[in-house]
Amino acid sequence: MPLRAHPPPQNADALEAVPDLLDVKGQAKAKRALEIAAAEGHHLLMMGTPGSGKAMLAKRMPGLLPLLGREEALARELYVQPSPQALKTELYRLRQAGFHVASRPYRLTTPIEADLLRLQQALKEGRLEEALALYQGPLLPRSQAPGIERLRHQLEEQLKEAVLQQPSPEALYLLAQRIPEDLILWEALLRRLPPDDPRRPGVLAWVRRLSAGYC
Repeated sequence: MPLRAHPPPQNADALEAVPDLLDVKGQAKAKRALEIAAAEGHHLLMMGTPGSGKAMLAKRMPGLLPLLGREEALARELYVQPSPQALKTELYRLRQAGFHVASRPYRLTTPIEADLLRLQQALKEGRLEEALALYQGPLLPRSQAPGIERLRHQLEEQLKEAVLQQPSPEALYLLAQRIPEDLILWEALLRRLPPDDPRRPGVLAWVRRLSAGYC
């Protein structure tokens, strides 16, 4: 069922009558879905057996809406400690530099070219060789912005899933070099390299080194 925004309560008594999401025990994924839907203006379809909590969770959606403004939602993606004022400053700088930034929700409407966008498109279309050529290592590895960390992890997982499905070790070898601390990639590469491959001794040594770190 689609969940829509409702006007916030007009007085303290009405506010107290709105069910609070903090009262819900468990349901971590469902609560996170409610927060995302409230922050970004999405519809939300809940499915489940009778008594699983769909109606109980839906009643708590209005209580989220006054607390999750657009700026705060984006600020949480950019800053470890959410800072709407810092976000406004960054948006102002972008606009001053000639970029068009639309509001509600904030989004960049100026056409841009970026390796990240080309990489995502190549992955979407199954062009793995091109995606690997574009991927030069973890996305902005020094950034601690929650949204960047999430995207960084997502890209790595998508690439890993794609190369692990390939029978040839070449794509796996290339990605393992880009993500050198990933033991799963190196172990898979070791299994796929022929016994007489000259790279095998080096890969074996690296797997042992990584494995020792897990002990």
